[in-house]
Amino acid sequence: MENTKITEEANLYLVAIEECSEVQKELSKLLRFGRSDYCPEIGKNMTNDVNAVTEFYELCAMIEHLQNNNLLPKFSDAEIAEIKDKKIKKVLHYAEYSKQKGTIL
Repeated sequence: MENTKITEEANLYLVAIEECSEVQKELSKLLRFGRSDYCPEIGKNMTNDVNAVTEFYELCAMIEHLQNNNLLPKFSDAEIAEIKDKKIKKVLHYAEYSKQKGTIL
């Protein structure tokens, strides 16, 4: 079977997608095994919480690389702060709703 050929741009998007998956995987491990647990192959210095944050910053690096190559838009610090603020408010709003429904302890 011949290898699939993609553009350099597509490769950058794919690496970013893979990093999204890595963040999901590490957060899942954190929930399943605990924050302070670790993968024996990696070592005790890389706990699940450290792995999750490391993968997050690797994703950030890819997003920034895409932005620096004009493949994604850049936002101002004020725009980023507003996006984050809106997200946290939305999460808190729906968490409260879930508590009222008895689905969050």
